[in-house]
Amino acid sequence: MPRWRVMPSVQVASGGFVGGSLSLETGETLFAGVGLGRTNLRPYVNLNFDPNDAWMASMGYRWSSLQSLSLQVVKDNRQNPDQQHLHVLYRSPLPNRQRLTLDLLFKSGLVEERMVHRTGLSVTYDLPNYFARIAYDPVINFTPQTMWRVSVGTRF
Repeated sequence: MPRWRVMPSVQVASGGFVGGSLSLETGETLFAGVGLGRTNLRPYVNLNFDPNDAWMASMGYRWSSLQSLSLQVVKDNRQNPDQQHLHVLYRSPLPNRQRLTLDLLFKSGLVEERMVHRTGLSVTYDLPNYFARIAYDPVINFTPQTMWRVSVGTRF
């Protein structure tokens, strides 16, 4: 009997924005997943890579709970159906319960009425209770702007 993992999320922002997503994943060594995200279409600053009104599909291979290679497609299905992200994610264990995650991003979609194709990258270094990430995101949220992000945080 396959084991299913359910991954819900909720986002709330100033200006009355509300959004959420629901993803399902199954499989252990070989895995696959699907998901759907929806918002109330209120404007907000989006600091993640992907469109939020979108569908998602993923598949991958796990060597262990700390090491995997996966492919994920996120495609806008509401306001900008031309916008699509393709992620290639590699997670690798490091000594002392640490981990490295590489997220190579290929994005395509209209920016100011012109079709663009860009590549981005995110690198995350995980300690047991903390993480640090640096990310390069071209044509952020399908605008002419490019963004570098530096994040640090704790897991709870």
